[in-house]
Formats: sequence, structure tokens, C-alpha cells
Amino acid sequence: MGGLKNFDPISGTPERSESIASSDAVSYGALIEFGRVVTVNVKDFTLDVRVLNGEKAKFDITFMSPYCSQIQGEGINFMPEVGSTCWVCTPSDDKYSKAFVMGWTMVPESGKNRGGRQFLNPGDLHFSTRDGNFVFLRRGGIVQIGSTALCQRVYLPIRNIIQDYAENYELHAVGGDLTWTVARKEEDGGGHQMCLFSLAAKEFSDDPNEDTIGLLKFGSHGEGNDTILSLLTRDSGGGTQMTSLEVNKAGEITWTFKKLELHVEGDAKATIDGLFQLIVGGAIDISAVAAMTVSAASFSLAAGGAVFNFTGSGFGEIDAAQLTLCRGQWPVVRASPDFMTWVSTVTALLIGPPSPPVPAMRGPIIPPLAHTNPKVKV
Repeated sequence: MGGLKNFDPISGTPERSESIASSDAVSYGALIEFGRVVTVNVKDFTLDVRVLNGEKAKFDITFMSPYCSQIQGEGINFMPEVGSTCWVCTPSDDKYSKAFVMGWTMVPESGKNRGGRQFLNPGDLHFSTRDGNFVFLRRGGIVQIGSTALCQRVYLPIRNIIQDYAENYELHAVGGDLTWTVARKEEDGGGHQMCLFSLAAKEFSDDPNEDTIGLLKFGSHGEGNDTILSLLTRDSGGGTQMTSLEVNKAGEITWTFKKLELHVEGDAKATIDGLFQLIVGGAIDISAVAAMTVSAASFSLAAGGAVFNFTGSGFGEIDAAQLTLCRGQWPVVRASPDFMTWVSTVTALLIGPPSPPVPAMRGPIIPPLAHTNPKVKV
């Protein structure tokens, strides 16, 4: 390998006279030894390896990779750990080159060489660390990438399915955030934990991450809170809240908004089994192009101190300071016992006994004011 002394891996191939086949190369015989890594230089990608043959140490030696390049360090790169076992090659001509790690191996245990490696089918590729994170490239096009069994993504070529498995899941994008969270303390391994799904949407990419224009939460809203769904909107990111919607476990809905317009192109029907209350701060205007029918077991209407009661027995009651019917100007009479006595008297005077006849009364007959009701005019 002495012919590589002037070879520049960036500039290109050496001249023929300086190639590996140079006639002045001196062969000393290559040596391959079993060794163990004792020091790792992560800065320079070199190792100190103690070979088992005589417990000799080789310092600052490199290790082979399936592929690597001087251009921006591209290739398949990894960093061995202290204690790894390997095969160390000392080239036949060490005048211009040093020993290097040519490969890695397992120490046989009980006659077996698995060494804790995953079970693989022919053609499978597996990358992992001792901490449990892994990458599987399986035959059939299946890909698994994960940190634990409950924190991984699986790509399935059948119907092009992507499956995610996680205890907590977070998706953060410029346009908002999507999260599934489990309120579990690290030391609590119980399976009954509060869960919450959240979707925060932005209007513009530079809106603040907090107080987004829209926020949807579905699931547990905290200990002692019966709300299971909430939705709020703002007039802008970080702005004023405009609407809110809350639904609790009892099926109760609380909806707050600035304005509501409802357009139903077909029929509309609302069935309320319980009490219905409508509280309006302003005026109410109800109009119908066709007829309008209101039916009830009883009906009561109060306005401006006047009360109208209509009972189920067919009677109506009106209590008001004054009642005017058809723009009336005259008070109505009261059918009191005194009024009935007055009517009998007047009738007797008009008709008189059979004989002798009594002259008829002349002029209008007006009941005394005591028998009228000034509150009602007709």
C-alpha cells in the first residue's frame, strides 16, 4: 500500500506509477487480530483497541464503514462503544498506513453467536442501540422506526398504510399543533389515566403559538372538571375570544357567541321534553307569511304591568291599569248586584204594571257612574 502515499482522496486517482501495483511495494504479510475497543475518540472518529494476542494496544486507528466519502462526510456513519469486539487488520505494508478495524463480531456465549440481537428473516436489516431504539427494514417493504414498542411508526406497503403507536403524540406545524396527551406521571404505571386531544389552528404562520385563532379540546379537561369537549375562537391570533362551546358528561351544552343567524331551507322542528326559557335583552320580532298557531294548556302574558291569563278551563283573566277595546271611549258597566237592582227598577218604570199604564220615560237611560268600570273602555 506504499503506492498511496501521494494519493489525494478529493483531487482524484493517482498516477499509474503511484498506484497500488507499484513495483517498489514491500510486503510484510497482513495480520488480522481479535480485539476489544478501550477508548473512543468521537472528535476524530478513531479508536484505541487492545488486541487479545499479547494484550497489545493499537492507538488512534480508524474503522471501516460500508460507505463513506470525504465530501461533507456523507455515507453510513456510526460511533462504536467501549467494550465492542472487533477484528483488527494490520496491512501487509504498514510503512504508509496504519492498522484499522475491518469489522465487528460477537463473543460466543454458550456456543451461540446471537448476542442479544433481534430475530430476523433472511433479507431483513436492523439498526439499534442498547437503549432500545431501532430501525427495521424488513423484506416485503415494511419499515419500522421507533424508540420503544409504544413509541414507533410502521410503514406498510399494502394499501400504503402508515401506523403510529404512542402514549403521547405531538404534531407541530407552521399552521398549528395537533396533540394526544396522557396525564401520567413518570413513576405511575397505572393504566387508568386522563387523556386529552387538542387541535390548535392558526390563521397566519406568524401568529403566536399560544392563544391561537381556534382551539378544540376533546377528552379530560382536568381533575374535577366534567367538561369533555370545548371549542373557542378568537378574532385573531392572540386576540379577543369571540365564541366558546362546552359540552359536559351530563349532556349539557353551554354556547356563547356574538351573533347567530340560522337559515333553514326546509322544515324545522324542535322537541323539548323539559322547561324552555327564552330571555331576550332587546325587542322580539316574530313574523309569519302564512298563519301562526299557538296552543298550550294555559297561557300567560305579562307586559308593562298588565297580565293576561288564559286557563285550560276556557276562562281568561286580564289584570291591567286600563283596558281599551277597539279604540273605545266609553266605560263598560259592571254586572254587580247593585247594577242588576238598578236594571230591575228601570225596567219596572219602563214597562209599568198592567193597569193603569205608566207613561214611558223619555230621553236616554244612562247607568250611574257607580255601576261602570273606568278601567275598560269600548
